[in-house]
Amino acid sequence: MSSGANSAEELTETQLQYLAWRTDPDRTGGKAGFAKAHSVSESTLHNWDKSPRFQLAYEERLRELNLSPDKIQAVIAAAHKKATGGDVHAMKLYLDYLERLQPTRVTRPKGAEDLTDEELADLVAGVAELAE
Repeated sequence: MSSGANSAEELTETQLQYLAWRTDPDRTGGKAGFAKAHSVSESTLHNWDKSPRFQLAYEERLRELNLSPDKIQAVIAAAHKKATGGDVHAMKLYLDYLERLQPTRVTRPKGAEDLTDEELADLVAGVAELAE
């Protein structure tokens, strides 16, 4: 496999069709039906399933499908609907999701200009003790 290449690019047309069929949540029929319709044996499909190249393309396709913004939004909308209906677990999940979207607060360490005279004196005294 060439570096940076999409693993699906290295599959045959029939393997690509099988990949699309395998990852279609609305697919009908089984492997036997696919094999017959595409003039390949079921053992060929089994061998493709075990092939590292096919497995990589399959995993990449599943990631694409599962990370689609439409699917994520549908899940968030469903959680929101259940949460507003009183489902406590859905409320927690929805609020956890919203919390992750919030920007991270960055606090800068206290600088010398932020110290009180007393804090500065204590700091200087501590450094002086270490120097002795």
